[in-house]
Amino acid sequence: YICGLGSNTTGAKPTYLRQHFRHLCIPSVKHASYAATRDALAKECRSFKPDIVVAHSAGVGKAVTLATTGTYSGPLLLLAGGNGCAPVSDMTGRAVTLVVPSDDAGAEHQRRAVRCSLDKTMVQTEEVKDAHDLNTSMVERHQLRRIIEETVQRHAGAGAITAL
Repeated sequence: YICGLGSNTTGAKPTYLRQHFRHLCIPSVKHASYAATRDALAKECRSFKPDIVVAHSAGVGKAVTLATTGTYSGPLLLLAGGNGCAPVSDMTGRAVTLVVPSDDAGAEHQRRAVRCSLDKTMVQTEEVKDAHDLNTSMVERHQLRRIIEETVQRHAGAGAITAL
């Protein structure tokens, strides 16, 4: 799980993920520069080998970078990613789910990425009535686990999963 700006590894979504998944990695994204953060995430991804990468807000851009640089080739779950979702429209051959909170200023950017997608069977959106933090829908209403499982299944079929 890649946290967004202002989020932390003990927040609502990381805590929820720890409660529902045994194999989980929540790497630090607080580094001195973008390059240092990118390199640290790439190293963690190669070491941990997640079945899915889940990212929220500013973490979405970092997850998309892992995918577009070839560091990670599996499915993505992108939560409230705003403009960071734009490169998703060019992705093919991987399951990508964009969770779009209805009350988020960046919602239209996410919808546009899905509308422009080259692979509409693999790039999908899930609209939820929620604010940018998505804590009500994803955590309190327990939708996060279901969406993770559906994304992994769409990508490669059913099985045990680990999350980054």
